Amino acid sequence: MAARTHAQHSRGPQPTSTNSGGRSMKDVEAKASADPYLSPDRQRARREAAGLGNGDTRMFIESCEFVSLGCFCAVAHALQALGLKTCTYPFDWNRSPVEGVIQCLQNDFRGFTNCSFSRDEGPKGMLHGGTSWGGSFWHHDVKSSKVQADFARRIERFLGKKDTAPTKPRLFVRAVNSTQEIGASLRLRDALRRAWPKAQIYLLILVDLQRTTGLLRLSAPSTEDVLFARVTDSLFANQARHWTIEKHSVAYTEAIVQAVQVWARGPRALPRVREVRDLQTLASQLDAFDGGNTNDQLFMPRRVAQTSIPPSYLPRPSTPRDPGPGTAKAASAARPTSPVATKPTTSPYAVKPSTSPPAKPLTSQSAKPPTPPSDRRQASQARPDKVSTSTGSFVAKPAQTASSGSFVAKPPKQANPASSVSKPTRSASPSSLATPAVAPHTGGSFVAKPAAQTGGSFVAKPMGVAQTNGSFVAKPSVSWRGGFYRRTP
Repeated sequence: MAARTHAQHSRGPQPTSTNSGGRSMKDVEAKASADPYLSPDRQRARREAAGLGNGDTRMFIESCEFVSLGCFCAVAHALQALGLKTCTYPFDWNRSPVEGVIQCLQNDFRGFTNCSFSRDEGPKGMLHGGTSWGGSFWHHDVKSSKVQADFARRIERFLGKKDTAPTKPRLFVRAVNSTQEIGASLRLRDALRRAWPKAQIYLLILVDLQRTTGLLRLSAPSTEDVLFARVTDSLFANQARHWTIEKHSVAYTEAIVQAVQVWARGPRALPRVREVRDLQTLASQLDAFDGGNTNDQLFMPRRVAQTSIPPSYLPRPSTPRDPGPGTAKAASAARPTSPVATKPTTSPYAVKPSTSPPAKPLTSQSAKPPTPPSDRRQASQARPDKVSTSTGSFVAKPAQTASSGSFVAKPPKQANPASSVSKPTRSASPSSLATPAVAPHTGGSFVAKPAAQTGGSFVAKPMGVAQTNGSFVAKPSVSWRGGFYRRTP
């Protein structure tokens, strides 16, 4: 039996598209609302069973807007199954390639519903394809003026122009259409940051057809807001003979729950996620697949030969970007070209070197004269949590020989974010990370030893009544990065 596509199995809100003009969109949303599987009671039961109803996780969920980025209907279905999908967005019920999503973000969805052809696909539905951004529509008659108006409204909502505040954190979920799309993950994250410069951005990438499951992340501290989830290949066993949208939704919701729990708990939860060095390494550890042409085919993943990520998909270093709020920002000071000297220490907060690969030394072309300490001051904001917790990060810009540092973490004043500032020195004396003395402070220190990249963690015994835990990765000749998590009694 030939493998069947997702729309042919669906019993829920992904019905076979009709040829009834503008009624198609109403059918999709109406069936989603009427589907017993997606009833509010069952949504609440799933959240409670997954542990999403209490503590930090609940506060995190309530603070975020959850948005599907495709590549097909199951992502929106999974978010709705957990009761996290509160609004409809442009990529909920269609097919989309990652490059097309990035293009839409860059040009404000220009020509989004313009299709060059329509074709009756029989039991699969009416296809409207040939868009300039590479996607296709299977549940909407995009020629209908009503459908176009509906998409215009959803696009405005997606871009933060209505309904949702532009400062509200966004958690985006995308299922890749192929493992090659993994290479575009950071470019997608950066495009989302540029679209919402005032909001914290989280990005979860779902990877189908995998022999093993679980979360992965890149080791760089600047990528803590991106997680990758491997999804079981059992969904498509026996040529997808027993596939249903509900089964696929369950697999996706499990990954979404894991990611939410990691982000809600902050840096203390990151060590539980398997780390890989870079996107190429990540892709090499995945089971390669391709989900079909998003321009005129429904999603049906098939195994393919392992290939390297196309260079066009990978991040482009020459493109400047704003690191965005809540992240460790790149230091503005010049970077020395010599390795950082190892300084022995007896500090109780010294860290153990990790097995992270050595960082590449800077070339002479990128080297610049040292900048005065006054110009190297760097601040990074912490994400304010509700009630008694706060998270954040720091970046300490060392001098040419500095190998140790310290920080002072100030708890946030109600909803205002805490901050920290690094003041490096030119000797082995610690650089300080401090905030204005407004509220009680928590102090601690860290030490980076080897000249290669070093990862580690610290527990700072406070000056007051709290305790600060965190971790950092030190890259020689670049910067000392770390994060803290402060819990008040």
